[in-house]
Formats: sequence, C-alpha cells, structure tokens
Amino acid sequence: MSDKSNVVVIGVIGLAALLFLNKKQPVPPGAASLSGQITDASTGAPIDGATVKMGDLSTASDSAGNYSFANIAPGSYPLKVTKSGYQEVNL
Repeated sequence: MSDKSNVVVIGVIGLAALLFLNKKQPVPPGAASLSGQITDASTGAPIDGATVKMGDLSTASDSAGNYSFANIAPGSYPLKVTKSGYQEVNL
C-alpha cells in the first residue's frame, strides 16, 4: 500500500472508532448542565486552558475562557479551577 492509502485506511478506522465511542448515553432524569467563563480577577481577560473539575468530571476552558458540563446527574458537586501561574479556586 502507498503512504496515501495508509492515511485513508487509518482515517476511516479512526472515524469508525470515534463514532463508536461517541454514542450518546441516555440523559438521566433531572439532568442539568453547567457553563461559565474563567477570567483573570485583576484584568478580566479570559484564561485559556484552565482545568475545571466538578466531582469526577473534568474539562478545560477554551481560548475565550469558556467551559461547560452537560448531562449532570442531580446532586451537589465540588468545583475546582486550576491553571499554572494562578491561585487554585475551590467552590
């Protein structure tokens, strides 16, 4: 096989794996979502790449400082935000 055909085969296999792994799970009754923006307290500038942890879930803020969690089961969860060079925030 040529290098180009290897890329196509790997691409198709990767796409199939991605589709298999991204099957939507049923939304639990009463599920909620949470979204927000991480900003620098002194300048108000958005913080890219901050780690936001909510219980066992984790995500990173995007270049606009935005983050979100979806399909959250009812309950109370600790929220922790970390980023190198900034003070850790726990809510």
